[in-house]
Amino acid sequence: MGERTSLKKVIMDSTLLAQRGAYDQALKVIMEAIDGIGDTDSTDSVVVLFNHAAIISFGAGNLTAAESCIRTSVERFPNEPFLLYLMAEVLERKGEYAHARLFSSRSLQEALKCHSDRSEAISEIILHRWPDLGGGRGLTNPK
Repeated sequence: MGERTSLKKVIMDSTLLAQRGAYDQALKVIMEAIDGIGDTDSTDSVVVLFNHAAIISFGAGNLTAAESCIRTSVERFPNEPFLLYLMAEVLERKGEYAHARLFSSRSLQEALKCHSDRSEAISEIILHRWPDLGGGRGLTNPK
């Protein structure tokens, strides 16, 4: 419960800062929280915080910061389908379509290894955007 309460507080505090236009301060709060999470702690907490940092960066119109946040998380969790998908989204918005497609492909590969609702949703989003990644197999559902 302590980790969940702390996570909620970080998200609330950083959201309030971002709503006031203090994007740099909001990102600092998030990054300090991420630095405080150990390698044995929940991957989900780190993913949530990096996702939140990326959203704040998007809101600020700073795709470079969003990319940096996500790239750091991908380095820490290279097989996390959602983070790979977020990286693809940022790269596509930056006009880096070839790199976006590579990250989408990696995300799809990792999502297909999982059997969760989140992984299924990621797979469907990717295949909608990049249908050729299904390999012509009519792949639309990882289950």
